[in-house]
Amino acid sequence: MVESGASTGVLLTRARAGDQSAWNEIYERYQPVLGKALSNALRNRLGGRTGAEDLLQSTLIQAWKGLADFQDDRPGRFTLWLHTLALNTLRDVLRRHSAQCRDLQREHRGEPADVLAAAEAAEPSPLDQAERADAYLRLIDALQELDEVARAVLHLREVSKVEWTSIESMLALSRDSARVIHARALGQLQRKLPSLRAP
Repeated sequence: MVESGASTGVLLTRARAGDQSAWNEIYERYQPVLGKALSNALRNRLGGRTGAEDLLQSTLIQAWKGLADFQDDRPGRFTLWLHTLALNTLRDVLRRHSAQCRDLQREHRGEPADVLAAAEAAEPSPLDQAERADAYLRLIDALQELDEVARAVLHLREVSKVEWTSIESMLALSRDSARVIHARALGQLQRKLPSLRAP
């Protein structure tokens, strides 16, 4: 049995050795924040076609399969790795969705205008969905160019809405350093994506 509150490094070592209860505690520890981040990222992007729970499960399965290869037990590194896996999973789903929307748009080109108008009134057109997905993919690609700590800080703060003190604790950052990293990362994103504006 894994003691409650064991460090992530201890849990990872035990999970790599086959201790299922250690993996269960890792899952319980990271599932809420990762699930919230994926849920927030998906909101209004895929029209409910893919759920955050599906992406969360896919991410955690990838983590379980790759656990033996993940050997960096420094504080905060597992969180960074999980968020990178989640971001890559989300990017793959958005790319597939964008391609499907474009295919659907091509299929409906010859239909009568009244059918197309009714479909557009019901929900965003496949082209609109594809454009929105493409814009989000550009953002994800720009995020991938940031260093992993900056990417994790932005993801935790902007997507998961995690408090500053929790971010600093999760990523083993000194006091107020998350805010500085956050501001610099936003500046880098705004230079890469001029259409991105801070709220």
